[in-house]
Amino acid sequence: MRRLGVFVHFDKFGNVAPHVERSLMAVAEFTDHLVVVSASDLTPTAESTLRSYGQLVRRPNVGYDFGSYRDGLRAVSVPESYDAWLISNDSCVGPLAPLAQIAARPHLSDADIWGITESTESGQHHIQSYFLHVGPRAIAEPVVTAFFRHLPDISDRHTVIRRYELGFSRLALTAGLRLGAAYVPSDSDVTVGAYRAARSKGRVHALRAARAARLGIRPPTFNQTLALGDRALTGAQLPFVKISLLRDDPYRTGADRLLERLERAYPTEFAGVRDYLASIKSTG
Repeated sequence: MRRLGVFVHFDKFGNVAPHVERSLMAVAEFTDHLVVVSASDLTPTAESTLRSYGQLVRRPNVGYDFGSYRDGLRAVSVPESYDAWLISNDSCVGPLAPLAQIAARPHLSDADIWGITESTESGQHHIQSYFLHVGPRAIAEPVVTAFFRHLPDISDRHTVIRRYELGFSRLALTAGLRLGAAYVPSDSDVTVGAYRAARSKGRVHALRAARAARLGIRPPTFNQTLALGDRALTGAQLPFVKISLLRDDPYRTGADRLLERLERAYPTEFAGVRDYLASIKSTG
């Protein structure tokens, strides 16, 4: 299978952080041609680093990741000539397992489009767009290629999520394509994740979530990457860890303690991450 990779980079200082370079290396090894799209004012060293992994495309920092995904695919004369596209960004630490092993997970064998995590947090089932593997049946579907080719730049985050992240999954399902996610939470994971998300909103919400779990009621939706980051510690069941989880800890799950555990479990993969977090926190 010939794969085209598009990797999106942004760094406010114009650098390439160590964990980002490791992600780039993994994607480059997994793909036959890699386009790196950067919306940063790159330092000479960073530009040289990015060029060493693939074809570099520079663009303004507009349109969020989907604008960069579009420009990365446009940089290849016939992206449809590839059997698969791997489209990803630099918002995570990982992969914590080889991409070939992740792609070989049995439940992904029938998926035309798969990612790492799925979500219903926005009220609609969708694959989260920080990592998308688009397979042959999807590439052969004209609505899929047209979706990426004709994306306008939108600079409102909520509109991008609604129209592009949710919209892409909705479009794929309407076209009869099958979606999948590498991480499949267990029933226990879902209960824990829902409780953590509810707890972050206050004691009453936490009590309601716990009661719903006892009664077997479907728990409220939540963001898997933010609520269940510690599942990376169970044999890389969740093979990427979001930087936003470690930086902001939005569900108050104990990100500082999680980072310590991740550094012990994956010393190579998390080398430099603590310094990177300190640098982006110090500048707001």
